[in-house]
Amino acid sequence: MKQAPAPIDIDAALFTLGELAEVAGIKRGLVDVWSHRGVIAPTRVARVSGRRRGLFSVRAIVRARLVRVLGEHVAMGPAESAGLAKDSGSVEVADMMAGEDWMFAARRNPHLGYSVAVARIENCWRWKLITKGEDTASYFGPAVPFIVLPIWHIFNEVYRACIALHENEPEKSSDG
Repeated sequence: MKQAPAPIDIDAALFTLGELAEVAGIKRGLVDVWSHRGVIAPTRVARVSGRRRGLFSVRAIVRARLVRVLGEHVAMGPAESAGLAKDSGSVEVADMMAGEDWMFAARRNPHLGYSVAVARIENCWRWKLITKGEDTASYFGPAVPFIVLPIWHIFNEVYRACIALHENEPEKSSDG
């Protein structure tokens, strides 16, 4: 009988820039541009064979995926654009979402299937985890437009891909 994969720390810097690109579904060249412009930043920089190499956590990869999804599907900063600004709407919302502790709950309870509703109210982004059928309009107000993201699905897709990568690769070592 196949044993369930061991959980991994969502904040541990385990993945390379190439792996981030693969899991987040972003073209490698675009990831390089985003990294250079500060749109994405490594969780930790390690010295490997005398070179500095950025390593990324599951949380950082979820954040990059959110930037891509928001750019592609909600037009909050063009995902294919090398000109994505560090302070674009998609980056701002991804930062807000990736900085919260809901990911720990998603890792422990992948079956819950929450979504997240996001709205901009008085120049501030607001979000709320929602269950199926929950009245989100009453939370933001009846006249406030909002979007709903399948956040549990996005997280679990990234988390499962990261576990698969982590199980199939030797431990990344650093000498500094």
